[in-house]
Amino acid sequence: MPIVRWFVLISLVIAAVAGPAHADKALGNGVKCTFDSDCESKYCSFKVCKARSGGKQLMNGAACTFDSDCESKYCSFKVCKARSGGKQLGNGAACTFDSDCESKRCSFKVCKKR
Repeated sequence: MPIVRWFVLISLVIAAVAGPAHADKALGNGVKCTFDSDCESKYCSFKVCKARSGGKQLMNGAACTFDSDCESKYCSFKVCKARSGGKQLGNGAACTFDSDCESKRCSFKVCKKR
């Protein structure tokens, strides 16, 4: 029995020193995780990496860290921005997100009046 205990102890020490196998690369949102430190967003919830905003997408102009934090999926210089390059689109323009439109209303992939 003492040999088995010694082997377990040595294994634990090696694992603690070496760290997780993916320590050099943070995991993206949606990937299984164990610790906050496993994730690029530094937020592991129910064993899945998630956006720091708790899953709620942020509107344009809000402070962000990752593209996944934003409704538009575009975080540039730590601010959520429209995919259209920061320009808001006028009514009738093709859109993907409410945040793409001046009116803040993208309905059936078209910017519309509020």
